[in-house]
Amino acid sequence: MARIKSNSGRLVVLGIDPGFAKIGCAVVSGERTGDYRVEHGGIITTEKMAKKKRCGLRVTNEDVFRHRKIWMALDAVRREYDVYAVGTEAYVVDGRGGRGKNSAAKTLGVYGGILWWSFCCGFHAAPFIPQDLKRRFCGKQSGTKEEVIRALSRLVDGFDETLIKICASDQEHFADAVGVAILMLEDVFEMRKQLGVC
Repeated sequence: MARIKSNSGRLVVLGIDPGFAKIGCAVVSGERTGDYRVEHGGIITTEKMAKKKRCGLRVTNEDVFRHRKIWMALDAVRREYDVYAVGTEAYVVDGRGGRGKNSAAKTLGVYGGILWWSFCCGFHAAPFIPQDLKRRFCGKQSGTKEEVIRALSRLVDGFDETLIKICASDQEHFADAVGVAILMLEDVFEMRKQLGVC
């Protein structure tokens, strides 16, 4: 496949839905007038080692292995596509703790790592909260995941073709990655317009 390059008219953005076990990833290209297209999409997965394999390893060693897998996968995407900017879904901790607290801390680590990695690679990066996606694609803050997916299906070329290749339980992660990529594209084009750089 030919490498898609960002130019003054068409930009390429990487959208990421952070997680520790499953990370939604989408490369979306677009123009100021819209014309959005999925160039690449999928789910980066990291799995916990079986207890037998973990015997003698500290939990932190396994975490490092899983983090490394995430960054290597993102770096492979960066090398294949001429990414201009990175949009990520923000990870907001509600502070209630409870079940899944350790998983939430690890996801927060991935979210912070995405911003750090983006800045180190020289990308413009911005986080978007889930309500940003719902307002933009559903027209209301209370939109559902299904409504977001239907809206993206109508708006983005190549979305459906990529979505059907992804396991049904992981499709929302891909959709969120596409959504934040589009929000990032729209932000960049608006910024360029305000600066007179169109």
